[in-house]
Amino acid sequence: MLYLKSFFRKKSTKIFLIIYSVLLTTIFSMLVLINYCNKIINDVYKEKSYMLMTTRGDYLEEISKLDGVEKIERIIIFEENESDMTLKNYSFSVVGEDTTINYDNDENGEEIVCWEDYGPASFNDAIKVIIKYDKDNLLGLEDNEIALSLEGVKFKNQNTKDNLKGKNILFKYNENDIEFRIKDYYDSNDLEMMISENKFNELNSKSNIYSYKIYVKDYLNTKGIKEKMRMVSNCNDIEIDTRIDYDANKNAEKVSLSLDLWQMFSIITFFSICGLIIIFIIITGNILSDEKKNSKIERVLGYNKKQLKLHVVVKLISLMITALLISLIISFILRLIMS
Repeated sequence: MLYLKSFFRKKSTKIFLIIYSVLLTTIFSMLVLINYCNKIINDVYKEKSYMLMTTRGDYLEEISKLDGVEKIERIIIFEENESDMTLKNYSFSVVGEDTTINYDNDENGEEIVCWEDYGPASFNDAIKVIIKYDKDNLLGLEDNEIALSLEGVKFKNQNTKDNLKGKNILFKYNENDIEFRIKDYYDSNDLEMMISENKFNELNSKSNIYSYKIYVKDYLNTKGIKEKMRMVSNCNDIEIDTRIDYDANKNAEKVSLSLDLWQMFSIITFFSICGLIIIFIIITGNILSDEKKNSKIERVLGYNKKQLKLHVVVKLISLMITALLISLIISFILRLIMS
């Protein structure tokens, strides 16, 4: 162990240790900060984001066990019905060479409730509305009644919301018309509607289509979760839609800043790793050069070539381990501060 003590007493070794420690600390600290940014973004997304999965097989149990899935709910998907006279559509026109879209009835937005208020609009497909069931009959819904989440009408005036009660909504379900009377509203962060559990089970039992609302742990890695879902279902007649949403008025600046910082920390990490590789090559070369000069003295002391090579390897490994421990301790302290 004497050769290690003399090695770490060298001024050059102390400089190498500082360089390694700084680079490794930077890398680990950046990873901690990247994870912290991910947590901020996911905490915001989790309030209103989810994935929709529709398939011809019932995979509720299998999907609930997938790594990355936090919660799964069985739902039904209704589609907008053009024959319905209760809910409107936001009419729009495309004007100018820059294809600017003008919403012609946007000025009446507080006075009308549209299909788009309860589902993302699409130029090609009908708007899809998420239907859940009234668990434990908390809303007291009859089989012909439906309740609307307040999230869809949060920007409507009270008269508009009151006037909607008692009216009928005509939907499309399995290519058939189905009608419900609006009973009331209920609190929810999501754009959805609710029917009685009895009616839900009746409709679900008559369909060979299964739909799920899936909440995941990491909304920045939905691509990987999608692949796992496709593997479970063998990619057989499956449709997966990711809906990322959040309260922009409250969290837009937080999300934007976190994404910018995430990108910056990722760039710093990349260049730090590149720098570490280059420095490793340079420092290793310097240490090997120094050890060649010292090998004559160690040979006089009775060490053979095999032992000398082992000493060099042990010195290099000891230097890296020491720097690694220092950086891990610093990054661990940073993680405690950030948690």
